[in-house]
Amino acid sequence: MNLRPYQLDALQAIRKEWTTRKSTLLVLPTGTGKTIVFARLIELLVREEQARVLVLAHRGELLEQAADKIHRVTGLNCAIEKHFRYVSFNSERNPDVNSKGEDNGNRARIC
Repeated sequence: MNLRPYQLDALQAIRKEWTTRKSTLLVLPTGTGKTIVFARLIELLVREEQARVLVLAHRGELLEQAADKIHRVTGLNCAIEKHFRYVSFNSERNPDVNSKGEDNGNRARIC
């Protein structure tokens, strides 16, 4: 899949920005191919710089969509790891924990 001219410009701008900064943000309208741009960026990092890349998302579905798009655009295979974690706060901060620090089952779920 070839990048459109504006996507190629975006990719080049990201790489240029990374020469002087550690991070940058790509903003494009809905449906203009942000995922395709980041898939190509990942491909460049993996194939040219032998880099390892971590993609984070707050929903498993987004990880699956990204992995599918990366594979379709670049041919790269992705591993998906999901983790669900529960957090309890101490009794001073959370009434769902009793005075002994025991959780009564009303825990905040962090996904």
